[in-house]
Amino acid sequence: MEMKYVKCVLHKNNSKNNLKTHTHKIYILMYSILDKPTMDFLTRDNCIIHCIKKIKNMSLNDIIYYNNFACLSISLLVSCNIYLYYYVNKSHLNDSLPVLLVYFFFDNFINKTDLKLHHFLIFCLMLFNYYNNVSINDSYIPIVALYKTEISTIFLSIENMIQPFNHNKIIKNYISPINKLLFLITFIKFRICDLYNNVIINPAFYYHMEKYTTTFFNKMFLYIPIYSFYALNLYWILIICKISVKPLIKKFNSDKLLQINEYFTQYTLFCNIPIAVYIYSLLPNQYNIINMTGITLLSINSYIYHNKIYSYLCENKQINYLDSDITITLLNDNISIHINSIFYVLTNILVTNDSYMYIFYISLAMHLNSLYKYIIYINKIRDGSNKIFYNNENSSDFTLHTNLYTIFHVSIDILYSIYNTNNLITKINLSIVSLMLFFIVKINPLYELNHLLFHFVVIIQQIFLCYSVISYHNSDNKYLL
Repeated sequence: MEMKYVKCVLHKNNSKNNLKTHTHKIYILMYSILDKPTMDFLTRDNCIIHCIKKIKNMSLNDIIYYNNFACLSISLLVSCNIYLYYYVNKSHLNDSLPVLLVYFFFDNFINKTDLKLHHFLIFCLMLFNYYNNVSINDSYIPIVALYKTEISTIFLSIENMIQPFNHNKIIKNYISPINKLLFLITFIKFRICDLYNNVIINPAFYYHMEKYTTTFFNKMFLYIPIYSFYALNLYWILIICKISVKPLIKKFNSDKLLQINEYFTQYTLFCNIPIAVYIYSLLPNQYNIINMTGITLLSINSYIYHNKIYSYLCENKQINYLDSDITITLLNDNISIHINSIFYVLTNILVTNDSYMYIFYISLAMHLNSLYKYIIYINKIRDGSNKIFYNNENSSDFTLHTNLYTIFHVSIDILYSIYNTNNLITKINLSIVSLMLFFIVKINPLYELNHLLFHFVVIIQQIFLCYSVISYHNSDNKYLL
């Protein structure tokens, strides 16, 4: 037994010696090929120490930068998954989902709030897919659409990766601008247009999901994340627009831009009159004239107010909201907004369900109270020593109060309209446009031209408000406009 033990030990020692000999030979060969500093680094201890020091000294910005490589890899993987689904085998649809789940989970620890929300919403949608065991035949519409949104991330990751090398003229003047343009195109194409057409207002999507959304919990589990995800993309596109427009805006004179803004803005709301006439003609009703009265009154008073501001700008006058000429036109415009909103609610109730007349009285009381407070506010600042001009800090405070006394109560009426709309697609469209108006006020994407953009979206909102009224008696298919 002792002899066997000794032989075993000797055999192990010989093996170790042989291993050392072979390792030594490898080192000698490497030393003959590589220089000494490289070999010193490649030795096990030095390499590990170097890596530990590198990780220890790595800042959060370094981690975020290197994370772009992982983000790019995931986006390319998802793009390959789309190719496999379309051209190889449809059973490959869910291949990327586990990888996305893991990546989004770890990525949440280093990203900003909006990206964390993005990951959380996608996480919820994937959990819905697994929790309800949704078949590929039913899940392909939302999953393919969500996969395609990652295509724009390829160009975003590349842009973040090449930013430290922007001192290079080729990268700065050619590669980066082309990459940014591709990012913008793919973002609008896949995250805004395709997601809207293929999922948000696609009747086939709701038809396939009906069997999985029989409970209230499942409806919320699916629709809240998908709508919130789209809203987040709308928010991002306005941020992108603001960043993209800024260099162009700087090239123009601010006063000239304000003149252009007021010149076009004064005419915009007149577009609502023919739009409302056309839509209401599709399903005539005696009560539609009430809403038409409000629309016409608002269009006229909006023109008078913005025309007054435009004339001041053309004459290079400093705009003081306390001047009687401006105060009266502004107050009339504000009153018209309230009247238009009240008349719309009344029309909606009379056309749809007149048993909800108490809603109209509540809305009327709220608007009258808001107008009363707004008039008191104007009289208070007129009696005081404050001078409120168009281009100073007090102007922002005045605009804020004007919006608070107007937009909040109008928003309540819009929410009621969304709730009372009988058609799902119209309900969704009205919600999206109303949310866009909020984002436009909040983000101010076009700077001096922002009010013109706001009015343009108001015109789109009016289209869906009119469809909301007529949809109650035109509900053969709740998924059609």
